[in-house]
Amino acid sequence: MSDTGCRATEQGGTDRAGTDLDADALGTVQGGLRAGRGRRSQTGGVAGDERPATILLVGLDVSTTGALRRQLSGIELIEVADVDAARAALDSRSVAAVCCGATLEPAAARRLLDDERVAGAEAIVLAAGGDLALFQDLVDAERLYYLTPRPPPPPIVAALLESALEHRRADRRSEGELLEHSALELLGQLATERRLPSVVSSVLGEMQRLLEAETVDCRIHDAADETLWRPRDETDVDADDAVRDSTASGLVGFVARTGRAIRLDRVGDDPRYDADADTDGESPEDRFLAVPIVTDAVLAVLIARRGPRQPPFADASQAVLDALGRQLAPIFARFELERRLERAAPAVFRSAARTHHAAGNVERGRPLQLVPQWTGWALALLVAMVVAFLGFALFGSIHQYAQGPAVIRLGDRLDVTTRLSGIVTSVDVEPGAEVAAGDLIARLDAAHESAELASLEAEYEAALAQRLRDPFDAASGAAVASLRSRLDLAATRLEERSVRAPRAGVVGDVRSRPGSHLLPGEVVASLVDPRGAPRVVAFLPGSVRPFLEPGMRLRLELDGSTDSDQWLEIDAVADEVVGPAEARRVLGAGLVDAVPLSGPVVRVVARLPSTRFESEGETYRVHEGVSGFVEVRLRSESLLSTVLPGLDRLLDRRSTAW
Repeated sequence: MSDTGCRATEQGGTDRAGTDLDADALGTVQGGLRAGRGRRSQTGGVAGDERPATILLVGLDVSTTGALRRQLSGIELIEVADVDAARAALDSRSVAAVCCGATLEPAAARRLLDDERVAGAEAIVLAAGGDLALFQDLVDAERLYYLTPRPPPPPIVAALLESALEHRRADRRSEGELLEHSALELLGQLATERRLPSVVSSVLGEMQRLLEAETVDCRIHDAADETLWRPRDETDVDADDAVRDSTASGLVGFVARTGRAIRLDRVGDDPRYDADADTDGESPEDRFLAVPIVTDAVLAVLIARRGPRQPPFADASQAVLDALGRQLAPIFARFELERRLERAAPAVFRSAARTHHAAGNVERGRPLQLVPQWTGWALALLVAMVVAFLGFALFGSIHQYAQGPAVIRLGDRLDVTTRLSGIVTSVDVEPGAEVAAGDLIARLDAAHESAELASLEAEYEAALAQRLRDPFDAASGAAVASLRSRLDLAATRLEERSVRAPRAGVVGDVRSRPGSHLLPGEVVASLVDPRGAPRVVAFLPGSVRPFLEPGMRLRLELDGSTDSDQWLEIDAVADEVVGPAEARRVLGAGLVDAVPLSGPVVRVVARLPSTRFESEGETYRVHEGVSGFVEVRLRSESLLSTVLPGLDRLLDRRSTAW
């Protein structure tokens, strides 16, 4: 169907509903704004999408059906025997009326009429018998057109069917008049609307109401840059920031280029289809209808889509949308003219003045401000910054800190050393084992001492036997006494080759392995008192010793765990400042190289509240000898005294010690 010289219509596929709008309704739509929508069918859509001259006959005898075909020659009759066949027929098409005959049980007829697919059709039940009350609620709800207790003759049935169709057409015409009135109200509102996004929102709502489409859209055609755009929402007044698609591709772009409407049963079958531009990347199975809004050029494109389960768009749907587009053309032309004027002279008026005028305001605006408004905000910001700086300088403080390395000690630690040199033959403990005083730790090579002890034991036994044979022999008595002394000395030397625990404790670390050679004074293992509290031994610069005292707060940060800071309280501070060598001696031979020291230092001790710490949400155990970093705040001075030395004495202010 054509509208103007530059508009034509394309139809893709075969529309099942066909050209189904009756002459009166079609004349109303083509006459201008009148776009009637009939009763909603069981599959959605407008009444024009149904076949008003199709009647479904269920359970009528052959003679009655033949008579009806002769008397109703201009009406399509579909004859089925039972409810299941009727539902199958309703799945394939819509009907204007349903007539249940005498061979259909009243209960079965009631089940059929309860089906939502016949809710929009005129329903007639013949020969309901004594079960008239079964249909009383349908009569009350005006869903049943006529009901008879016995089967009437064919002429009466034909008259009932013709009356039902006429009733349906009259009902559809009355609804069309109501729709015409509501559409006129919409156009009256849009005529005074000054915001294009609000107009688009109202148009989309009217399209949804008229077409019963699943998705509706309105794309504004910008011929200057050959794009189609749509506002994001009703507050989106700047077309430059809107969502834009090129007119160089897609079905919508084709409509914008040519001014020709498109109607498709399956949008994905068309070679011009562009998923992103036409359906926003959604299903290519949709029904598709696009109609341009045209004056001397295409101003916008109205788009409607239905899912594959919904009926296709028919001629009536396109006629409704085409009529709406013709009525909207002057409104969209006004906005197009405003955009052209704005582009033609963008610098004649300020953007604020154009916005003020476009909003329909008639009152006078404020006088032109020659000084930019931002200068006032900049001055206020500058004053606020000066005031903040003076307040910070007056009340702010600078803190003095002392920093140094630290190491973790778990209880009292004792290094077990050897007094002799030799090769280790066995190590009899493992780390973590509990030992008592005198328990064997390790053995050194004692082959020579063992041989000497065995030789002396043999001589001693021989001398002792001689002494027992002659108890009064003075020489044998002297030999036994001499050998006994030498035997005790050899046993002592053999025992010295065994390293034993000097006290009870837990083995912390084993430094020796079988086969290693030890010199006198080397550490074999270490013992830790499990009853001792874990502590932190830190070394701070010796110059800060006068400012340190027990009770001050100390921040500990373990190496490798930047988020494991702990605040501790200093328990003890050494009275003497010592050099690095003496400080390492205090740590013990095992930690000599673990703590980097340079220059005089003072030792500080703080207790750890727990042997565990948290890092990055996980809990870990503290181990002996773990190194770290400590920081102690010594004192604080005001910022002004730092900038102006001597100001504290003038104001009788003192630095604060921590």
